[in-house]
Amino acid sequence: MEKSTSRGIPTPPDPSHASLQPRRQVIVVIALLAALVYKLFLLPDVASTTSAPGTTYALCTEADGIYTVDLQESKAQCLLVSGDLIVATGSESYIRAFWTDLGTSENLRIMRTKEGAIVVPGLADAHAHVLEWGFKEQLPLEGCASVGGRLRREPLLHGRSIVLSRVDGHAYWVSHSVLEQLGDLPGDVEGGLITRDGDGRPAGVFVDNAMALVPIPPWTEAQMAEYFDIAMRDALSVGLTSIHDAWSSPEAIQFFKKYGLALYEGAVSH
Repeated sequence: MEKSTSRGIPTPPDPSHASLQPRRQVIVVIALLAALVYKLFLLPDVASTTSAPGTTYALCTEADGIYTVDLQESKAQCLLVSGDLIVATGSESYIRAFWTDLGTSENLRIMRTKEGAIVVPGLADAHAHVLEWGFKEQLPLEGCASVGGRLRREPLLHGRSIVLSRVDGHAYWVSHSVLEQLGDLPGDVEGGLITRDGDGRPAGVFVDNAMALVPIPPWTEAQMAEYFDIAMRDALSVGLTSIHDAWSSPEAIQFFKKYGLALYEGAVSH
């Protein structure tokens, strides 16, 4: 989940501390926090949810299109959902009989997938950048024939200093106004590179450790919460239920812990 963008990217390591070492990647497994906490600590009782109005339904596919990852019954036509719990899987006739045996007076609501669709358990992304994804969605630049043209169409960016990050996070491109603010730059940066034009002047691209020369304001906690929520929304929309963050700063890790605790306490209070 990576995209080109502008404005505040997390500041890379100080070259004085990381000149001879590759950038360390801190692997942080981020489950979708609210859902994970609910599943682990607040899973409802089957008996109490099967009779709750409006919380139960069956989802049916064509020709056993549900993949259960069960060694005994790896595929099923339908599944019965009650609240946040999958109560049963099997053929449509089996699900109807199961529902009848529960003795509830509520009619079973059956939803059907589109033709050719399948249902699989939640997917995991083994290499993602959670907060960076949410941030970069503020100004997605993929497919732009001209970055300059896109920036000119954004009224809020007129007259501002612009910093863009390469898709893999290993380089910055900065506008002329940023170069003017930086003033004199070193000729060489150990573990990094400042690209230059034919006359030896900085061309506006800073690679790896040279990125630390570009001053960027740190994200606030409110901004990180906004970026996290965007990333979770987009992850859920494509079936991702867990994410491994492939690079994270101490500030981001602290945010994940604090945000997860807040979500858990909010779920418990309800």
